[in-house]
Amino acid sequence: MNIVFVNRYFYPYLGGVEFYILNLAKELIKEGNSVTVVCLKGKKGTNVKSFFNGVRVVRVSNILGMFFYFFHQATQLHLCHVNMPRNWFSFFGLVFSKVFRIPTVFTPHCFYPSQEPLKSLAKTVCDLTLTKIMFKLSNKVINLTEKDKEDSIQKGMQEFQSVIIPNSVNKLELDGVEPYSFMKKYGLKKPFLLHIGRFAPVKCIDFLIQCHLHIPEGFDLILMGQDDGTLNSVSRLILEKKLKNRIHIIEKAPFVDVCSAYTEALALVISSFYEGLPTVILEAMFFQAPVVASSVGGIPFVIKDGENGFLYQWNDMGGYVECVKKVMVEGKKVAHTAKKNLIDNYLWERNAQKILKIYKELTKNGKLQN
Repeated sequence: MNIVFVNRYFYPYLGGVEFYILNLAKELIKEGNSVTVVCLKGKKGTNVKSFFNGVRVVRVSNILGMFFYFFHQATQLHLCHVNMPRNWFSFFGLVFSKVFRIPTVFTPHCFYPSQEPLKSLAKTVCDLTLTKIMFKLSNKVINLTEKDKEDSIQKGMQEFQSVIIPNSVNKLELDGVEPYSFMKKYGLKKPFLLHIGRFAPVKCIDFLIQCHLHIPEGFDLILMGQDDGTLNSVSRLILEKKLKNRIHIIEKAPFVDVCSAYTEALALVISSFYEGLPTVILEAMFFQAPVVASSVGGIPFVIKDGENGFLYQWNDMGGYVECVKKVMVEGKKVAHTAKKNLIDNYLWERNAQKILKIYKELTKNGKLQN
């Protein structure tokens, strides 16, 4: 099959959605399919080769550029898989697919709420208009969790459209990683808590910094990820709280460093205001790093408190600190259970086949089935 993914961004910008596309695409290619990602040009994707890990990448300047891509490639495309709601780029990916009679799959991932009144109003208006139309244009919707499905139904998806297939990791790829001493490479002397994710408002990294004042001095905090708007404010807060010697920022690191960090971390910590099904949780489970996370979005559908991780109510400093204390006692046992749960439910080797089956059911010689 010739499959096109549509998303605003792709490598070198790699957030959770971009990792989802990349990892799924690699599995589809292994099965003999051709995969293209259509994304926007710009500072998050300029001067990059037209192929990345076997995935063809087509970067367009605007919506018109995407139209011309579909115009020239329509007869060769079997299916279009669009990602993320609430943006014009994804919306027109669905529109152009319908114009050229290409079957469509839509993965919303999650519907981030906003704490700012004006942004919250804008998202509500968008969901009442643009998002509703996106669901109508979709032949099938892949929801990552029951929460994702529930949110999608509230925003216009018909229940029959939905199939729940979670975000996943590739076991063969992760088995092939050879971790080394992360602490030695980065000159770390103390056990550490680990946060991996964009420096973005929704991640609430400032909460982790405030909480670290209440964590014993024998433990550090490592913040790994790319800047998405809050790196400067996070850096200032670390200095203001006199935590420079206990909190360390690693803005860019190769994937082997990330995996090595999981193997040595006391726990992966997440403080987000909202999440779908983060890849970092699944990676941590694979490398048996206990997970401490805010109980928001899709996270409670993956992490069961005290069973395969630890949950606290969002923005509850006392709850977070208590979870960190539990990790020190129960972390290894919980991490062992978490990996078993991961192997049973969250591997691309199994879940990509489920998605490919949906693709095949929707297509017949590149045309919509009646």
